[in-house]
Amino acid sequence: MKLRLLIFIVIIFTANCFSQKTTKSYKLVNRTLIAKINENDRINFILDKNILLNTINRELDEAFKSFDEISLKSETHKEENFKYYYLELKSKTSNKTFVKWLINRNNELYYENSDDEKYSSLNFFVICEGNENCFPRLFFNENKYFWICRENPICVTEEESIKNPCKQTTGFFNE
Repeated sequence: MKLRLLIFIVIIFTANCFSQKTTKSYKLVNRTLIAKINENDRINFILDKNILLNTINRELDEAFKSFDEISLKSETHKEENFKYYYLELKSKTSNKTFVKWLINRNNELYYENSDDEKYSSLNFFVICEGNENCFPRLFFNENKYFWICRENPICVTEEESIKNPCKQTTGFFNE
């Protein structure tokens, strides 16, 4: 009897040692419910935010990883006077910020693409990296919205880019 118990324990222990660990992640290519807005206008994550943060870091190219803070934000666009929501990731070690506009459907915030031409450029995420004046801003021009990292969406001289570094990377996740 003791031998059977010992064999059973060895089998269970061995199975646990050799079982493959899987890392939980989310797919960000289809409509993904990220959060809900409650009656007090407070935004609450539906997904585990640490898993979401790790998923995005894993999906990004090596050069753009290292985000360690994740939050949901809302702002009101000054010119158009509408409230919008976005996912924001930040790095503690550098001035680097990732943003992705979220679609609000009945107080549920989704990571998905918009079919509306006005918002089509917001289907992409944006990463801003540089000095303290380099951060994502929602810009409206010619009836379309864009994420920009500098105060104005203009080309800068080489001298200005050295004096005030600000790199903008735009992308999207695919299968």
